[in-house]
Amino acid sequence: MSGKSPYEDPIFQSALRYFRQTCDGHYPHPECPYREELSPGKYDCNFQCEELIAIVSDEGKTGVTFERRRRVGSTKVLKIDIPFDAGQREIDERDLEVVRCSSVTLLTRLRNDVKPTMLSIDKIAVSDDIVSELESRGFPVDRLIRLMAVEYRLMWLATRILSSSPEESPAVSAWKRLLESQEWFTAQPGESREPRFFLIPRVGGIIQTWYLSAPFQDVISGFPAHWDDVWDVAPIPPLRNYTEEFWILDRLTKTYLSDWSISSLLSERAYLNSSGALVLSPPGLEERRVTIDAVEHEIAERAVKDQARRQERDGDHIVDGSVEQLLNYIASGTLQLAIKLAEAVAVAYPLSSFALNNLGFCLMPIDPEAALDSFQRANALSPVVPHLPVNMVQVFHLLERNRDALVLAETTYLKLSKSTRQLEAYMWPVDLAVTGRDPRANLVEVCLRCFLAELAMKMAKQLDDRLLSTVWSERYDYEVCRH
Repeated sequence: MSGKSPYEDPIFQSALRYFRQTCDGHYPHPECPYREELSPGKYDCNFQCEELIAIVSDEGKTGVTFERRRRVGSTKVLKIDIPFDAGQREIDERDLEVVRCSSVTLLTRLRNDVKPTMLSIDKIAVSDDIVSELESRGFPVDRLIRLMAVEYRLMWLATRILSSSPEESPAVSAWKRLLESQEWFTAQPGESREPRFFLIPRVGGIIQTWYLSAPFQDVISGFPAHWDDVWDVAPIPPLRNYTEEFWILDRLTKTYLSDWSISSLLSERAYLNSSGALVLSPPGLEERRVTIDAVEHEIAERAVKDQARRQERDGDHIVDGSVEQLLNYIASGTLQLAIKLAEAVAVAYPLSSFALNNLGFCLMPIDPEAALDSFQRANALSPVVPHLPVNMVQVFHLLERNRDALVLAETTYLKLSKSTRQLEAYMWPVDLAVTGRDPRANLVEVCLRCFLAELAMKMAKQLDDRLLSTVWSERYDYEVCRH
């Protein structure tokens, strides 16, 4: 055997430089011979490759004895001073074979494959090599692709299903044919040419549940192979069952902690505090090192911001306190004063769904278009105002959009019917008309289900829809008998 130093071997030198180039300086490559596990899921190499590269580059020192070394005084993980950047790592590894790429790069590419493009509008065109490699490393690829589809394809698909564009992809056409079999989705031709985006929560919920529950090959194709399967899935999308997958994607594809979900931050904190002993340890943890201080700082920042948003959104003492005065103004025939007060409260608390609902309610008799805008902004916030959908049904009626109003009335009635409580609220009379001036009619305190059934029955009769007239008449009689 030759006494030649291994440092002089070109293969050794090439491998050494490869490991240095594919390591960001803090997270050793999984195949690096100098990687040492300090604790479960936590690795270090103390940059031995840099020392050896320096030796190789220094003439006259190529014959030194080969040995594993640790820097003097180094007994723990080195401090992170180079920010993690998933996108940059993918760029750096663009010329590497799939089996040589980091899991960060493979997940980033998988995510890009799932995102809709002009070449993959319907079918999710993922790389078989990437899928196979990630599976061999222990990643739950099936569930990750489902979660990515929810994040990057759901809204894209839902908005196209509800738009009025004549250009449709096969998947959009297929979903429309499916949904048109449902009464709540169907609109009469010519009734409204506007996109019915207020249905996005319901349509999106159906698509989300399908993405997470359908056969995997159907998800890849973009639409169900068997329509009946869509209605058989669980009514509540089981996103809560994807905590570990959220954590994997946030950890390895999102550069900034501020982009992580709160569940991922809590999973990371539990992992760091327990050294992986008390929680699941997903694959790829060694490719990104996160400090407990950074995680806890982000959780604290998030809590402070959420509290500030709640205070701004709710403004309990102002918003709730203004309701009685609004009712007094309306009852006394001074609607304009009520509108001015409601506007002032909504400006002060622009993220309060209750404030925006109150403003829309006051605007309804004289400016239903502005009222609808206020209701739609309130509907996008939380908490949800129980009688907000009923207000939206009435404002659609005032705008002569009775078919849209009946679609919303159907979903609202079914939701209200699930409650055992008798929900009451002050409402404008069913026969309210837009006059452009302060209405003198008194408000009525009614059961929301009774009011909704009576209003829907009236609209169905105006449309001369015998079937809907019968349905809503029976519902109205039933609600009156109940109360």
